[in-house]
Amino acid sequence: MKRALITVLALVAGTTGWAEVTSSVPLTQSVNGAQLIVVGDVAASASAAPGSSSVQVLRSLKGSAPANTLLFRWPRALVDSAGVKNVHALVFLAPDGPGAWVAVPATGNSGRLADYLFVLPPGDIPAEYSYPSDSEPLDKVVGELRYAIAAETGAHRLARDYSALLSLQDSDAVVAQHVGALTPKAAKSCPTAMALQTAGASLARTVRNLLVGPRGSILTFVATLPDGRSRRSPSGR
Repeated sequence: MKRALITVLALVAGTTGWAEVTSSVPLTQSVNGAQLIVVGDVAASASAAPGSSSVQVLRSLKGSAPANTLLFRWPRALVDSAGVKNVHALVFLAPDGPGAWVAVPATGNSGRLADYLFVLPPGDIPAEYSYPSDSEPLDKVVGELRYAIAAETGAHRLARDYSALLSLQDSDAVVAQHVGALTPKAAKSCPTAMALQTAGASLARTVRNLLVGPRGSILTFVATLPDGRSRRSPSGR
């Protein structure tokens, strides 16, 4: 069901490839594979040379940033960018030699900029999506992604963010750890529990809203059925 929903979201955006807008890397893998997870202003160079990109750290979600500005590189040169692109984002970083860092793939490793970070709204995270300072790194990352989803209007980024959150449902360890928090009251204090509880329904609402055209008309879309077949519907049903 979740694959069908995100496929529809991708097609609404005019994207033909599933892998182009969804995550092939489980969110837990990115979190566990990073020594540092930071949110800040990224100057993203297309180069993969050491120190060619930088992030001015606004907040740390995992580890302690050794400086306000960190230099790092991408695992491979970017194929969809030239020069330097500035973006406010969440980045996963691993050691790459003394004082050096390399980005850990966030959603994939195809060489697209979106593979290596999650774009976030600038500034501080609102109280509604905030988390205690002693929260687990995964809870902090999920809180940031829930805020990104709430503020995002682009279908491509929404599909990637939702795919990352929905990957948590495939982790027995994550579900087991947070299943005790899956009550309305407790979930409000646990971003990961909230994501496990609401991601599917929230995605469905987003798809519905994107499919509603001017004056309430429903746009033509393609739904992927459980057996892999496709059904084209002019009415959205």
